[in-house]
Amino acid sequence: MILNNQPSGIAGQSPQGRNAVHLIYIDTDREPEIPDRMRLWGSGTEHRPMGYVELEKRADGKLYANDGEINLYVFNPNDAGKSLTGHEVRRAFASYRVLNACILDALLKHQDLVPEEWKLAMVFFWGTILKGINDHLFVEALAFKDGRFARITMPLDCKWITRFPAALLQPA
Repeated sequence: MILNNQPSGIAGQSPQGRNAVHLIYIDTDREPEIPDRMRLWGSGTEHRPMGYVELEKRADGKLYANDGEINLYVFNPNDAGKSLTGHEVRRAFASYRVLNACILDALLKHQDLVPEEWKLAMVFFWGTILKGINDHLFVEALAFKDGRFARITMPLDCKWITRFPAALLQPA
């Protein structure tokens, strides 16, 4: 939903007096777009509210939310070569300020906001966990393919390559 400069839904705005290239407002407490054959209810699902977020890409090419920088963080288990499931990665990020799927939705609609370096990785949004029709849990990610960013889902039951980064919000 696109609105005129209202901090509700997703809205475009011209930044004035800021070092921003592009600025939008997002209501991250609302239900995100849910892919076909998925749902956001039932045991194990989660959607961490973040309130209204001012999301901006600045001239430095970095992405910020409410003036805090969004960084990519790769969970690195202590045991080198240890195989992890998505459930273990999820637990590892439980105390982090991970972004939810509403931010993913906004980035898909406003792809010029996505930092260039994100083209090199699948970036996961651990603030939202969905359930598939088979009752397995899934996390969504932003992936660059065929010249544009797309939404992908990964099951938590499978073995994970720990180099897949999570989008984290650093304090302002």
